[in-house]
Amino acid sequence: MRLQFLALASLAFLAACASTGPGASEDKTPPRLVKDASGVVAWDRPTAFGPVPADKLAAGVAACGGDKSTAKSGGYHSRAMNEQGESFAAGGFLCVAK
Repeated sequence: MRLQFLALASLAFLAACASTGPGASEDKTPPRLVKDASGVVAWDRPTAFGPVPADKLAAGVAACGGDKSTAKSGGYHSRAMNEQGESFAAGGFLCVAK
């Protein structure tokens, strides 16, 4: 499950170093991973993410590729959903360029 979460988070990063970022708090409607017409997987609503809580920082670093990655966790949503509309047990991260 953890590997699936990390893989999907990595795909989301590759697809979207979003030009719009997270909001001041989580949106009531969670973001969802979607595939566009070219097959790229990205978050449908980057603005639905809120700030990364202090207790989730280490998980965010891991989800976005680790310390040496060119990405960092720029947002977190506790009910972020995969492509099938199922919530990730540990929430989801919006990865953005450092």
